[in-house]
Amino acid sequence: MTSLHVDQRDADLRHAAGAVEVRCQDGRIQRVPLAQLSRLTIHSEATVSVGLLRQLSAAGIALLITAGRSRGEACMLWPHAGDARRRLAQYRSLDTPASCLAWAKLVVRLKVHSQRRVLRRARLQRPDLRYPLTRGIKLLGGVLAKATSATGLSALRGIEGVAARIYFGVLRHLFAPSLGFVGRRRRPPTDPVNACLSLGYTLLMGRALDLVHSAGLDAALGALHDPAYNRPSAACDLMELERWRIEWRVYRLFAEQSLTAEHFGRTADACLLGKAGRPLFFAAIEPELRLAEKRMRRSLYRAIQQLEAAP
Repeated sequence: MTSLHVDQRDADLRHAAGAVEVRCQDGRIQRVPLAQLSRLTIHSEATVSVGLLRQLSAAGIALLITAGRSRGEACMLWPHAGDARRRLAQYRSLDTPASCLAWAKLVVRLKVHSQRRVLRRARLQRPDLRYPLTRGIKLLGGVLAKATSATGLSALRGIEGVAARIYFGVLRHLFAPSLGFVGRRRRPPTDPVNACLSLGYTLLMGRALDLVHSAGLDAALGALHDPAYNRPSAACDLMELERWRIEWRVYRLFAEQSLTAEHFGRTADACLLGKAGRPLFFAAIEPELRLAEKRMRRSLYRAIQQLEAAP
């Protein structure tokens, strides 16, 4: 199974003989059989036929529309009722303070472990940065101990925020100063590194949301991420476990100079990956997304087993 990224502006997408047909403005035509497709991601303005939407729904193929130069993403998931008892178990578990805290602690512990993994990997490749990387690993170890002993969700979320500041404070040393990366900047991304991280996280969120939905869980109800309007908190929790893959791959893209500052453009307030760089990014990030999806699916079903085994 494969993912199809459509990045050609004003492309026309339709269903044709069991395939997604993409007609570009320059006359090029691309066809991908629906039987080989797991998801469709559209990154630019495009026209999508009702017939194609109907076929995507019938085949259970998720459709993700990234923000591009606009302000939001969209993810279209098709009806998947599943077992309502599974959602009831989810509600009971996350409505119980002790149980909700235990799930949130698990997410934070696994996330901090993965952050330390990234810094350890980087230390092997960057002996010149051994001191800040080693210090970051040790500091995150201390945060890990605090997360384990946290007595409430507010304290735990504060600890997770401390871990993020430590992690990105060290991670910035891995990138050339000319890239302007001094830490995580979300909306809008202000430099090439943040532009890649934001795009990678968006694609990862699409995978996490699809998995949660397909498993028959309520995407709006999470543990570390509390319920909030229009936020898929369960998917947010799930993707925390695999963010590190995006961060590592973005680092390697710049370290290997597969991407450089020349691949990016600027608007009045944002830095955006340009047309020449996007195919390079998608090709590099797709294997990481497949691995992340596999691991998230495994983690999700272990969690479901625990939910369903609870009294």
